Amino acid sequence: MPESAKPRRLIFVSHATPQDNAFASWLAMQLAIAGYETWRDVTKLLGGEQFWRDIEAAINDHAFRFLFISTLESNRKEGTLRELKIAKAAQTRHAIKDFIVPIKADALPFNAVHADISDLNFVRFDNGWDEGLRQLLDLLQRESAPKSDRAGPACVSEWHKRQQDRTRKSFVCRRNR
Repeated sequence: MPESAKPRRLIFVSHATPQDNAFASWLAMQLAIAGYETWRDVTKLLGGEQFWRDIEAAINDHAFRFLFISTLESNRKEGTLRELKIAKAAQTRHAIKDFIVPIKADALPFNAVHADISDLNFVRFDNGWDEGLRQLLDLLQRESAPKSDRAGPACVSEWHKRQQDRTRKSFVCRRNR
């Protein structure tokens, strides 16, 4: 299959690191539980990667939607604004309708959001994460976002187990001696 014909399956989660990590992790887990494959730097970049190459490939070649978690930090950090620029270029290059989905995650006033997203409809998490998640899941369902067999509750459970094993590794090693 030619590179350009590969189906777009990822939901790219752009957020300010480390300031918005907790919200981004929660959101990515909720999306994975719902069956969507997500990409975010904290889980995909582990060390040694040429990260901008990987980020550009994920956005440009594989992302179905680009979620921009809009907070005070993300609207001024160089990294998130660079990701937003890449997403705008991908949206134009590939003619992807409604590719960028801004997420209002905190009390940042609308008049302070980046100009590239100021005229887009925001999914509102600032009035409650449960309501924002419902709205986002409704949007993804309406847009027939592809689900993945790489995602789901079992995937999240396995990821959580691996994280717990890593944090307990030194204890387990000493105990098994």
